Amino acid sequence: MEQTQVETPLRRLRKCRGLTVAEVSLAIGIDQGNLSRIERGEQFSRRAAAALVAYYGAESISELEILYPDRFPRMAVSQAPCGVDATRAKN
Repeated sequence: MEQTQVETPLRRLRKCRGLTVAEVSLAIGIDQGNLSRIERGEQFSRRAAAALVAYYGAESISELEILYPDRFPRMAVSQAPCGVDATRAKN
């Protein structure tokens, strides 16, 4: 059976910027496994969320998108500017 990866706002933002889990985890000082679980919505850490918002910029992602990724529409990266979620994209 094939597993599909959930494209959460956090994972989408990292991939859109061409960054690896290793690069981001090193930059914010958390374990790669923890970052991966946070990206998948399986784990939450206030410290990591604050570090991620600071790293990417508050205009790119919010703590709510990290905490509740399932509440934000999934959108292909090509459909919105890099770092802009569907809920934030405006014409």
